[in-house]
Amino acid sequence: MHIDLEWNGATGYTVTTPSGVSVLLDSEARDGPSPMQALLAAVAGCMAIDIVHILKRMRRAPERLSARVSGQRADDHPKRFVSVRLEFIATGGAVVQDRLEQSVELSFAKYCSVLHSLAKDTETSWSARVAAAGAVPA
Repeated sequence: MHIDLEWNGATGYTVTTPSGVSVLLDSEARDGPSPMQALLAAVAGCMAIDIVHILKRMRRAPERLSARVSGQRADDHPKRFVSVRLEFIATGGAVVQDRLEQSVELSFAKYCSVLHSLAKDTETSWSARVAAAGAVPA
């Protein structure tokens, strides 16, 4: 696996995948996510992909899945994440609470390679709930 990165001369860096998809990273998080924000997004995305795939296999797919990810960084350099908290909300479809929790736990404990690429001593936790269809996540 590889990506290409090109500095734009200011605070932005264009990341391009082998398939030609580009993402802008911005060290000041004005025109794109910062690298640390992108890392949180990658954890959420990795787990969301797993969760939806697992729920589909269980025939319990939701109509919608959303996530909020919070990270706490160390005070000293390299200011890495010392804790990451993920909250998932599923709505609609055939999703039920126990299957949602099972799918999140499988992703968290076994499948999400991005999460497992964090330092081993990073505190990680999750929560998940099924919301009524039409409910707006808080």
